[in-house]
Amino acid sequence: MNNILVNKTPFIETICRLRGNEEIVVFEKQFTVNITEEKEVAFYLQAEYENEANDYPFEAPAFDEAAALWAAKIIYFGAQLLLFREETAKDINTLFPEYTKEKTAGAQLSADICLRFLSYLAKKLQEIDAEDPLIKRMEMLLQSFPYSAVGYFTEAGKLQFNESLMNNDCSRQLFINRVIAKKNRNTAMDPFIKTLIESALGNHQQFFWPGLNL
Repeated sequence: MNNILVNKTPFIETICRLRGNEEIVVFEKQFTVNITEEKEVAFYLQAEYENEANDYPFEAPAFDEAAALWAAKIIYFGAQLLLFREETAKDINTLFPEYTKEKTAGAQLSADICLRFLSYLAKKLQEIDAEDPLIKRMEMLLQSFPYSAVGYFTEAGKLQFNESLMNNDCSRQLFINRVIAKKNRNTAMDPFIKTLIESALGNHQQFFWPGLNL
């Protein structure tokens, strides 16, 4: 897939490396992304989404380009700020805007193609400076995209269970699968999620999640 991307700009290279090797590499200090880069990255992310969707349970929601591209920028600029700290709090609102469009199931799964790596950046920032204001911004975004945040928050009640995510058969099952895979106990103890976990595990709870004891 990478071979059909014509422009190998820092933004494109970072996202391709992220998806291909699950590692975040910043190739150059750059806090802008142009339209051509956006189009190429969106095209690439759609192919990545459709490839993953082949293994999704039920029928996968349609790819949401806007959500996927928004998340790619969040990750890219987050990686930039992890390295280049002269860009400080004054840039956070500009570089890390909230997602203002409807958070449909498709939007949340499309964003997750990149946004699943946001918790890694947040944890790295905590290691460097636990008071960094960017951490709170990242956590706010993660709270509003619970599928991508599974396993990050240690306190109960932090995730906002979006109705669109939980009412769609595919995204709901993917969410439950991720909670189980990450052994995210606090989320599993939420009354609504607990019922879904019990249904998913059935009589195999001790095999897939020893000690959960729902």
